[in-house]
Amino acid sequence: MQLSVDAGTVSLDQFAAKTSAISSCGEAKNLGKSLDAEINRNRQVRASALPADLQDTLKAMTLGQATPVFSADGSVLRVIVLCARK
Repeated sequence: MQLSVDAGTVSLDQFAAKTSAISSCGEAKNLGKSLDAEINRNRQVRASALPADLQDTLKAMTLGQATPVFSADGSVLRVIVLCARK
C-alpha cells in the first residue's frame, strides 16, 4: 500500500512521525484517510520491479511497517506499507 500526500498539507517531519508509528495495513489506511492521502493498493508489485534501494528496504521490513518517507521532487510525500509477501 502506498500513501501519498501533498507536501503543502503536512510537513515532512509530521508525515514521517505519523507513518513511522504504523504497525498494520489497517492503521495505514486509517491514517491515510485522516490525512486525505491518496491510497494505492497494488498486490502484484514484484520487488524486482522497484529501484534497488527500495528493494533492500522492503526486504528488511516486517509486515505492517512503512518505509521512510520518499519524494521525487519534494511536492508529494510518499511511503510504502508492506501488507503481504509472496
